[in-house]
Amino acid sequence: MSNAAKLYLTEGDYKVLESVVEKYSGLQGEFLENELAQAEVVSVDEIPDNVVTLYSRTRVVDETNATERDVTVLPPGESSSAIDGKISVLSPLGAALIGLSEGQVIEWPMPSGRNLRFRVKKVLYQPEAARRVAQDGLTSVKGKDSSGVK
Repeated sequence: MSNAAKLYLTEGDYKVLESVVEKYSGLQGEFLENELAQAEVVSVDEIPDNVVTLYSRTRVVDETNATERDVTVLPPGESSSAIDGKISVLSPLGAALIGLSEGQVIEWPMPSGRNLRFRVKKVLYQPEAARRVAQDGLTSVKGKDSSGVK
């Protein structure tokens, strides 16, 4: 489904996805298992801010019809419907997006014979990046008294 793009996963996402693969069989489970085998696993502190991780809000472009949509990739059972933009990592799009970086393209054939092609335009929110920003903010506040002066 996806091209030979470099994939990154956090250690935590890898563990969650590994348990998903063990629990679910079929094409989605197999595809996700292949994605796990290709991924470079890094700590949450090392994951680049522009990589799609679990719970990331991502803007993707459907290059087959030039439309954009925002999606959040979630573990199975946590996604309510694609209508609200929450998609399961077991869905074809969710499995293909996880671990990709901004600018990377995924393409896969549909049963109808036509190909779907999506590009990661922007990672709008990544929980790991948000945590780092929050920690940096707390770190910069430490060492100041209540007046904000060291």
